[in-house]
Amino acid sequence: MIGTARWSTPTTRSTTRSTRFCENVGFVPGRNTWYIGDSTTDTVAAKNAGVTSIFYNGAGWDRHWLDKIFPGTVRHPHQPDAVVNDSAELLGLVTQFLDR
Repeated sequence: MIGTARWSTPTTRSTTRSTRFCENVGFVPGRNTWYIGDSTTDTVAAKNAGVTSIFYNGAGWDRHWLDKIFPGTVRHPHQPDAVVNDSAELLGLVTQFLDR
């Protein structure tokens, strides 16, 4: 599942800002760090930063469209680790994670 050719570069502006923020506060991001975003660019930034990507599907796109924007191909490999459609689903995901 992922985005468009223009984001095929290894580092995006979002990745750079996120990484710089973590460095400034002395935080080392990892898989237990969640990047919640609502765009393909956010998913790319999360994956490039090595953190968990949560795609907030506030637009309510159907599965067919999500598979189109996140194809998981060699050219567009980035896919979110989870897709949530609203804040209740996000809270459920957080609760599920904390219960582990």
